[in-house]
Amino acid sequence: MPSLPKSRKRPWRPERSKQGAHEGRKIKNPFYQTMPWRNFRAEQKEIAIQKAKQILKELVAGGQPVPEAFQKPQPLCETCLKGNVFGKTYRAASVLDHIKPINPADAFNTQSGYYGEPLDPANVQWLCTTHHARKSGEEHKFHRK
Repeated sequence: MPSLPKSRKRPWRPERSKQGAHEGRKIKNPFYQTMPWRNFRAEQKEIAIQKAKQILKELVAGGQPVPEAFQKPQPLCETCLKGNVFGKTYRAASVLDHIKPINPADAFNTQSGYYGEPLDPANVQWLCTTHHARKSGEEHKFHRK
C-alpha cells in the first residue's frame, strides 16, 4: 500500500512561530487601555469629525466633487490635509497619534519635557495608517542601519 510522503525538515530554515494573526506586536504601553485615554480619544474624534464636516461644506460651496473620504463621518489625516494643495486626495484617519511620544513606563511622567503630555489636545493628531507608519518608523528608527 502506498504511503504519504514525509515532511522534510530543513535545518537551514528557522522554525515558524505558532502565532495567530494578531499576536505579533503587542501594545507596550498599558496607558492606551485606560478609560481616560479612551474618553479623550472619543472627544478628539468628535472634534476631528466636526472639522471634516466644515471642510466638506467648503468643498460643496466651491462646487468641487465630494471625495471618497467624506462618504461617512470620520476624522481626516492631518498630514494629508497639510499637503493637500492642488486637489490631492483626502484620506480618512484611523490613528490618534502623539506628536511628542509619551513615556512608556509612566505615561504621566514627562521627565522634564523629554516626553509629551498624554492627554493634551495640542500633543495629538489624527493620522492615516501610511503616515502613522512613516512617523513611527522615524521615531523608533526601524529598518535603519
